[in-house]
Amino acid sequence: MDGSQDDWDDESISQYLGEYLMIKKGPLKYQYYGPDMPPVLFDLDKNPSETINYIHAPEYQEVIRAFKQRSAELGFGAVTSGPVCP
Repeated sequence: MDGSQDDWDDESISQYLGEYLMIKKGPLKYQYYGPDMPPVLFDLDKNPSETINYIHAPEYQEVIRAFKQRSAELGFGAVTSGPVCP
């Protein structure tokens, strides 16, 4: 380690009861509440109080795909083809 943060992975993961998952990467925070509830996405730079869910915002669809893929890798949810969120 040379003190540089250029190659630092700032991903944080938290799970509860093996059913609920939170992944935070940079200012984005993705939360998965199981198959019966829709996931949520917060942008903490734009809305630090987490009152706006960006899960349907077109500009976030690529990053949501990445969060869903990461969730599946961790055993939460499944990656599907088609639109990220109907």
